[in-house]
Amino acid sequence: MRSPCTAGVPGWQIPIVVSTYSVIAAGFMAETGGDLAGLLGRAPRSALDVIATAVA
Repeated sequence: MRSPCTAGVPGWQIPIVVSTYSVIAAGFMAETGGDLAGLLGRAPRSALDVIATAVA
């Protein structure tokens, strides 16, 4: 029986999400470079800002 948290999620996707979360929690993406700003031509927005704008 699957957890209600994973109901409807394809089985192959669960280990990918857990793995991604684990490396981020371990600090893998703690430091960033300026590549994204260079590509965008501006400073990148935070994920929280993007989500808040999208749901407003």
